[in-house]
Amino acid sequence: MLVASAVGGLLLFNALAIWTSLLAPRRTAFETTFGNQLSLSANVLLIGGILLMLGGATILDQTVGPARVLEHWWMSIPAVLLAAGLYFFSLRRGAGVFIARRERLLNALEGRN
Repeated sequence: MLVASAVGGLLLFNALAIWTSLLAPRRTAFETTFGNQLSLSANVLLIGGILLMLGGATILDQTVGPARVLEHWWMSIPAVLLAAGLYFFSLRRGAGVFIARRERLLNALEGRN
């Protein structure tokens, strides 16, 4: 259950990161080593995702209880399969979006806007 949750979370957030990088790129200086270089969408995804997971775990613990969650351990397997499907879908569709927007994305990343 823990491994499925870890792998599912990894695949889900990587799929969301692909779309965030393609749809909301931000100009950045590659020489900068400190500071927040994420776009607004990436910040919302990062901070919102962490808060959602922490808040969801707390609410689930208070309302349902750990024993009830452990009874349904098998639900983590379809969840990780769904996350893997979303990730591979994002890889395939994201490649098409990247090719269509290649020059715009590269100009934004290199700071030539």
